[in-house]
Amino acid sequence: MFLQNADDLIFGEPAALHLWSSWLGQSLPQTGLGAGGNVSRTAIWVPFGGALSVALFFAQGAPSTDAIVILNAFAQVFVVSTAEVLVCWSVVAGVMALVIERSRWIAFPIAGIVASVLFGIYHFAHSAPFNTVSMVIFLSVIGLLTSAFFFASHDVYATVVFHNFLGVFGVVQAVVAQDNLAAFETLQAPLIGTALITLLVLIALDLLIRRRGLPS
Repeated sequence: MFLQNADDLIFGEPAALHLWSSWLGQSLPQTGLGAGGNVSRTAIWVPFGGALSVALFFAQGAPSTDAIVILNAFAQVFVVSTAEVLVCWSVVAGVMALVIERSRWIAFPIAGIVASVLFGIYHFAHSAPFNTVSMVIFLSVIGLLTSAFFFASHDVYATVVFHNFLGVFGVVQAVVAQDNLAAFETLQAPLIGTALITLLVLIALDLLIRRRGLPS
């Protein structure tokens, strides 16, 4: 898991954001990045996305309500979730929404569906049980929730928080099923540290793209 996370951190995020700065120039707000320094949008949508995803977590029947367990699980999937949002939604869905010369009521649903299916298909490269047809279909449906949130917020930070918490349920459920919950009941510094580094990389690359993509 750590090596996979390292690959996403070192290669996935910079590659996705470089594509944006190279392809879209001044159209960066559509990506949820470089949106003219609109910090207020992020300040509103991040807590909203967090609250909504937490509500969904408990509505599904939370496998654990221990705050430390949930925090560790959140940190564990944060790197992968960030790369998934950047590639599937910020790049693929964002590009498609710009390329389709229709109204947003047509472009956004088409782009969101494509991004969601891509997110599901990507899991064929994972190990069982994530590489099964039924799981890929299920994850594609979950991806539709992320698509809806992404195009509603136009904020990649909030979308990462929302999408990441959707994955927390599966992680905690797996930990409980493997009777390994005790390992998650204390703070895991490597997981927290990797998640913080991922956030800092995202912020740094976002600022870099703002300088390259916005007019001087």
